[in-house]
Amino acid sequence: MPRIPFWRAAFFLSGVAMMLGGPRHPSPHLDLPFHDSLGRMMEDPEWIPSHLFILLSWVLLLLGLALWHRRAELDPRARWWSRFALAAAGLAVVEMSLHAAAVLDLDRLRAGAATPILSTHLFLTAVVNPLLGL
Repeated sequence: MPRIPFWRAAFFLSGVAMMLGGPRHPSPHLDLPFHDSLGRMMEDPEWIPSHLFILLSWVLLLLGLALWHRRAELDPRARWWSRFALAAAGLAVVEMSLHAAAVLDLDRLRAGAATPILSTHLFLTAVVNPLLGL
């Protein structure tokens, strides 16, 4: 029986984790102002499970990229892009950790107070997601 390289298994499991987490993400309430909609999503019991599956997906993607980068025989240009992908996936892990933890700012959001975790997550999302997509 042929052995599946660990990097391929990590990529496959990353996809499985994303398929388990992505559809569970609470939907925004487009009829409400942004902060109210966000508060409703964060209070949804699916907030934590969905984000933990997505976080697991990013961790597995990072692992798969690291293993592939280490084993693959890449030309210099492809090696540069694989390092870029590693950095973007690493940032995605940090961002998704804060994304999941943003629920800790729910009471502060409702009170109109500063939301350091949520605000940091929103800033990182705007930077990291385009890098990861690239």
